[in-house]
Amino acid sequence: PESIAGQRHANMESLYDYGSRSGFWRLHELLLRKNVPCTVFAVGMALERNPTAATAMIEAGWEVASHGYRWWDYQNVSEDVEREHIRRTVQIHKDLLGGVRPVR
Repeated sequence: PESIAGQRHANMESLYDYGSRSGFWRLHELLLRKNVPCTVFAVGMALERNPTAATAMIEAGWEVASHGYRWWDYQNVSEDVEREHIRRTVQIHKDLLGGVRPVR
C-alpha cells in the first residue's frame, strides 16, 4: 500500500526497529559463526543511524553495497534530490566504512 503523507506507519517502524535492534545482530552472529561471506545492501540513513552495525560489518570483512539513502522508490523523485541522496550516501560510506566508496 502507498504511504499516506503526514502519517506514521507503525508496522514498518516496528520492522525497522526490530532489524536494527535485534535482527541484524542475530544474522551477524550466525554468519560469523558459520563463516559465511556476506554482501550487505545498506541504506545510507540506516548506516547513519546505526554506526555500531556499520563497524560490525567492516570488522566482519563483509562487503557493503549501497542501497540508496532512503528506502524509497526513486522513480518519481526529482533529479536534484536523487543526486543529493547519492552524494550523502557516498559520504556516509566513506565516513563509516573505512574511507571507501560504496560497492557499485
